[in-house]
Amino acid sequence: MKEAEVKAFLLEQDPKLVTVLKVGESCPFFEDPKISQYRLLSCLVEIIIGQQVSNSAAQKIWNNFKKDTKTLKALEEKILGLENHPDKREGLSGQKITYLKGIVVAMREQEIKMSQFSKQSDEEVMENLTRLKGIGPWTAEMFLMFGLHRLDVFSNTDYGLIQSVKKLYKNKTLSIKEIDKITHKWRPYRSVASWYLWLDHDG
Repeated sequence: MKEAEVKAFLLEQDPKLVTVLKVGESCPFFEDPKISQYRLLSCLVEIIIGQQVSNSAAQKIWNNFKKDTKTLKALEEKILGLENHPDKREGLSGQKITYLKGIVVAMREQEIKMSQFSKQSDEEVMENLTRLKGIGPWTAEMFLMFGLHRLDVFSNTDYGLIQSVKKLYKNKTLSIKEIDKITHKWRPYRSVASWYLWLDHDG
């Protein structure tokens, strides 16, 4: 389906989405993702940087971090060179440094092969990623959306998304179970609805 058709489908399933889908931005998840070790590692690093910090703080850290890391080797070496010292951790916590180093080691030892993710189901990718220290369901779900452009993912642990659904339905007391029931109507394009909800929330 083309994006316009997906929007029409979503509106048919849930007319309340009209307030967010009217935004004139094009959802990036419809683009074919570039499947390379470098891009996918970069995406995962950016997501981990964003764990439990504000969007603005995460963006600032990531913009500084990605300088001089134009190749896979450069990115891996920068990660492996991080130290839990104020001058050598690029604004990251010691815990996140440990997570990132673990990912690079797992890639180099072939424990994880990101180039194969495009052939795997959402569930398989989630299972493989969450084996790694520091990667829970939220991080894996963000990777599915922003790294692999999977179209049917919703993260019910994402604070911004949950608040956006409550705002959409004008109900601050919605439970996670009730939100799951709402988002079930958006299948198989929950990622698309999520992206527009984020856009509306940030706006």
